[in-house]
Amino acid sequence: MKNYKCDLYVVVNLTGDGGKAKKTYARVREILNKNGVNFKTFASRYKGDVKLFVEKLTDRVDGIINIAVIGGDGTINGVINGIKDFSRTRIGIIPIGSGNDFARGLGLPKETDKAVGRILRVLNDDRKRMAEDESDEDFAAAGNGISSCRGEAFSCRVSLVDVGLTTVYGDENVALMLGKAAGVTSLQRRFGISSGIGLDALVCKKLDGSKIKAFLKRFGMGSLSYIVMTVISLFTMEKNDVKIFYTEDVEDSDITAKIGISDKQADLITVNETVNNNRVERRIKKLIFFAAMNMKCEGGGVPMAPKADFSDGQLSCTLAYDVPKWKSFFILPVLVMAKHEKMKSFMLFNDKKVELVSDKEMVVHVDGEYGGESKHVSFEILPEKLMVITG
Repeated sequence: MKNYKCDLYVVVNLTGDGGKAKKTYARVREILNKNGVNFKTFASRYKGDVKLFVEKLTDRVDGIINIAVIGGDGTINGVINGIKDFSRTRIGIIPIGSGNDFARGLGLPKETDKAVGRILRVLNDDRKRMAEDESDEDFAAAGNGISSCRGEAFSCRVSLVDVGLTTVYGDENVALMLGKAAGVTSLQRRFGISSGIGLDALVCKKLDGSKIKAFLKRFGMGSLSYIVMTVISLFTMEKNDVKIFYTEDVEDSDITAKIGISDKQADLITVNETVNNNRVERRIKKLIFFAAMNMKCEGGGVPMAPKADFSDGQLSCTLAYDVPKWKSFFILPVLVMAKHEKMKSFMLFNDKKVELVSDKEMVVHVDGEYGGESKHVSFEILPEKLMVITG
């Protein structure tokens, strides 16, 4: 495969959107054939195979690689985690399903024809560049008719998007959804939307393989399962005491001014003034959730970080703590309406890397999928890592 064999690689989850993905793919294939695009298709059949395919593709194929993703946030996450060389890989997104927080965050169209049209424009630009540079020695050296320079691969129709990185640490074995990774003390996974611990992670764990979720997705109501399970979990979940380590440059005044700490809450949040390696420790009791956001929304449109910017080189962090059970019912409506920024029991701040440590294992999610359980988790940002076709 050490050749550039086609213009576009199509990755599709044919079971997505309650089976409607087959119809979407048929339309995409029709448009591509009509426009003379040389493409190959990879149809996902089991969990994790998208990542494996993209790993092989981006490792073995020379030159610029264009990938069209027909699927939801889970399929996109598989692509992001499979990319071996971000400098040569561009992805275009054709959203299906009810979530689509990644596509929504980038302002991408949901209509299939419009989404494919954006990808076609980039492919046409490539063809024009190939014709213009046909006699150039650098062009010939690229091996596929397209310059391997990231600047040219980027173009005016492509956006550079930050990518998050979650590291789950363990003393001996790291617990994962598919079992234990023997002899491994840490595992990493990238995310495009968000990653976190606590409530939203617990919901993701409960919904993984859920018959209720599968049933609702058949009718295009997958997001409803998230809401129902969130309300149930709010009243039953166990809250953890955690230590949060963040960058010294994130001033306490910037954080506390947003939450209006009461006398009671002052006992729940303490700051260790000792700074080691430019890091500050903050201790929080009764943590409900911590979300490291790259996009504004997760969970099918819940604006956890209303001011998040996917290209600012920062994680937009949101956490909630110490909410009495009788008030728990109001957490979700407050989040949905984006009214939590100035409310007590919520903290919002930006940072490039944040670590959380607890005496008890914390459930982790990565882009809405169960990511294991650990007492020590870190989240960091990889600035301008991913090239996404947006224009």
